[in-house]
Amino acid sequence: MLTAVEESVRERIAALDVDALALLLRRRHVARTDAPEDLDELARHLVGGDSFADVYLTLPRPAVEVLSAVALCKQLRMPATVDAVRRLLGDPESGFEAVVEDLAELQIAWVSDGVLTAVHPLPVYAVRSYGTDVRRSLDAAALPVLRSVSTKLGLRGDGARPEVVEQLVSLFDDPDALRSVVESAPDGEKEFLYDAARRDSILYADPVYLTAARSGAWAVQRGLAWQVANGPVSMPVQVTRALLGAYFVLPFSPTPPEVDSEPVDAGHVEAEASARVLRMVELVTGVIESASTTPIQLLKSNAVGVRTVRAMAKNLHGEVDAVQMALELALGDRLLDFEALPAPKGRRHAPASHVLVATDRSVQWLASDPGTQAASLLQTWWNADAVYLAEYEGVADESREIPPRLLRRAVVSAHELVQAGHAFADDGAVVTMLGWTFPCFPVEEGLDILQMTQREAELVGARALGAGTELGRALLSENVFDAVERAVSTAHMRATVGADLTAVVFGPPGTTLAHFFDSVAVREATGAATTWRFDQASVREAFDDGLSVTEVLEGLDRFSTGGIPQALTYLVNDVARTHGSIGAYTLACAVVAPDEALISEITANRRLSKLGPVVLAPTVVGFTAPIEASLEALRSAGYAPVHRDSDGQVIIGRTQVAPNAEPAPSYALGTAPSYDELAEALASAGD
Repeated sequence: MLTAVEESVRERIAALDVDALALLLRRRHVARTDAPEDLDELARHLVGGDSFADVYLTLPRPAVEVLSAVALCKQLRMPATVDAVRRLLGDPESGFEAVVEDLAELQIAWVSDGVLTAVHPLPVYAVRSYGTDVRRSLDAAALPVLRSVSTKLGLRGDGARPEVVEQLVSLFDDPDALRSVVESAPDGEKEFLYDAARRDSILYADPVYLTAARSGAWAVQRGLAWQVANGPVSMPVQVTRALLGAYFVLPFSPTPPEVDSEPVDAGHVEAEASARVLRMVELVTGVIESASTTPIQLLKSNAVGVRTVRAMAKNLHGEVDAVQMALELALGDRLLDFEALPAPKGRRHAPASHVLVATDRSVQWLASDPGTQAASLLQTWWNADAVYLAEYEGVADESREIPPRLLRRAVVSAHELVQAGHAFADDGAVVTMLGWTFPCFPVEEGLDILQMTQREAELVGARALGAGTELGRALLSENVFDAVERAVSTAHMRATVGADLTAVVFGPPGTTLAHFFDSVAVREATGAATTWRFDQASVREAFDDGLSVTEVLEGLDRFSTGGIPQALTYLVNDVARTHGSIGAYTLACAVVAPDEALISEITANRRLSKLGPVVLAPTVVGFTAPIEASLEALRSAGYAPVHRDSDGQVIIGRTQVAPNAEPAPSYALGTAPSYDELAEALASAGD
């Protein structure tokens, strides 16, 4: 059963076509994964408190100002007609109709029979205080108090309570009469009351008015100020309106403010955005591959330590905060997961320690094309429940309450309002614009959470060189695929390889190209141009990782614009000739005996073949099995070995982490229905 408000919203959305309904779903951030099944459920959702809390936080200043005028009409007990709201806003020449239409499109407020009706009252924090209706104070006051106030105002205070209240209400509804009373105030009192009316109608600035118990206060004696509940002493809204008189006009700002900006080349902005998002794909790839070979160690708090992040940044040739964000994105997209290590022997009740390991989902992600990879990372960041780079322990309480997903939307939206071809000059300009786009957010210049949100937007290409980007606009429209494909298409798939053993890409390198050159050369610079340098160590590491000389030369030929320089060919072949001439075995223990015959016997014993014996010298045999298993097998075979110190001769392998008990789900992207599909389904259900 729908309420009257829900029924009204239901009738309005039922009249929308599919395109308009899809737009409403997108703008009201209706979840596609847990979407309403029919229009009744959608109406309940749109009227629900949580949905309204989100949409109010994201309303721009002019929409908040129109709703403030509607709320004030309610305070004054007057109908919120379109004409009345316009008058309260100073009869704006333009912009008012567009804001009203936008509120109706969002199903927040609409015009019915000439009255602007809001589904919910504006939140208290979004409305400037003009005081409460004097009737509320009069109804709560004792009759002796009402008689005293009447006498001070020059009215007859006799008669029954309803008569006294009616006389007072009549006076308070007369702005001219109230102004005459204030004009008779003692020196200083009149100016104080006018200042309060222009400020917030609260009289706490004067110690006399900290409490209404000070009955000697001039304004309190005449009912020009009351204490509502346990709050501060404030003037009724009728007094505020009378004192402001012709100046009783609410602010209305239909156009964004002018902010300090700098000219910037649009082509450079998009190139930087493409480079950033592709670089983030590279870093996440590197993080996953690192965790695949060696689990990432964690602190006791299950956080990745600063030293570990710095070491990974050095190995991946990335910025420390970029690698930190790559780790967070990989966790958010379930490409990495926590895994508990077995408790040390003898400490069964010790707190479990964890490491980060790559998941089965990461295998699917690595096999995906760069466009899909980038789109998944952007969506993960856009919907994350935390600002990855912010230190929340040092964030002000007000900022801690800002939903991170809405703060990201606020930052990206603000960048879209800068003059075309320009970028914000500094953080102060960003804060000024945020004050217009999202006035309900308590953001300040220099705030850690704001700066870190902007930095994250840069690292994923949603903001570049202080300006908005196509990727940012795509995130706002909830459709990143086309924009990501265009960004990925700008990647360079060939590099200029010089005779000085360097490779240079002027622009964003493709992920495949970057991965190959990172495997055979040392990255020296990133940015507008990415540079690698080849040397014996880098080529040897490529062979150590399993590449053959043919694969290295074929890769260089495939990713080089003008062929392979002779000097680089010589370097690769020279390293290949010496590579593998010395072999190293992975052994867990070494068994030493003074008798060569005994070593031969142990090597030939079939019961010990599972230990993987390798003869290292006439009197030394190495086993690949751990020392405990080797000792147990030797004793079972009839030998009497003892465990001796190896003095550095024993090679101990890394303890393998047990695989996940439950495999992670396969990687998938874009499984939620589009808003267009959801709108069609809801429209069909309505029919």
